Amino acid sequence: MGFGVLVVAALIGSALFLSARGGASRFVEADTRQVSTSRGLVDATDDLRARGVVVLGASAHLGYTPVELKTPPNALKWPIEERDLNAYFRAGVSRDSWVWVLAKTGVARRIDYLMPEAEYARRVAEGRAKGFPGISADGTSILANDEGYLRHISDRISREGGPLLLVVDASYFDFATPDELFARLSELSTLPTAVVMNAAKDDPNVSDAARATLEALRPRLEAMVRRP
Repeated sequence: MGFGVLVVAALIGSALFLSARGGASRFVEADTRQVSTSRGLVDATDDLRARGVVVLGASAHLGYTPVELKTPPNALKWPIEERDLNAYFRAGVSRDSWVWVLAKTGVARRIDYLMPEAEYARRVAEGRAKGFPGISADGTSILANDEGYLRHISDRISREGGPLLLVVDASYFDFATPDELFARLSELSTLPTAVVMNAAKDDPNVSDAARATLEALRPRLEAMVRRP
């Protein structure tokens, strides 16, 4: 392994260690935010000062592709150039990486997906056909392990924890109705501390009808926030 690769690996390890320590604060302001894109969502978590929270993502989109980490041009020079990886990952956020960025920058200590029933069933069938690991025997949940970071995927509420940040993505409503969402959310034993609604305008696969549905639900979602 070359010296440059070792340097970059050390920088990554240091940054992720600091992120993990920072996540121990476990805090998010009690409020709601409405955003249009994945970048807006990440900015909203900063605005809410979210750290070390449980993220419950009501979404049909997984968004866990890593942001590419390019080797800095001065990696072989001494002294080693410091890099703010939290800022780097946030700057590189996209529709495909928004969940990954929340995980890797200390915003989320755990991420659970609440998927529409039909879309979840499709993913279970597809995963079993391809031999993917992590699907429970009864098909009620998928446990994804990426670089030691566990994500829980299901169409129902199965784990709890707090403080809870609820992210409602417009993609959910291309596969399910508001009544189906709120029926699932009614199973929560504690209200979310904060809610972020994402219209997902950076995703051409999300319909305008789904975005309009999310917009209409803002009063109901705001009413769910657990105020101090």
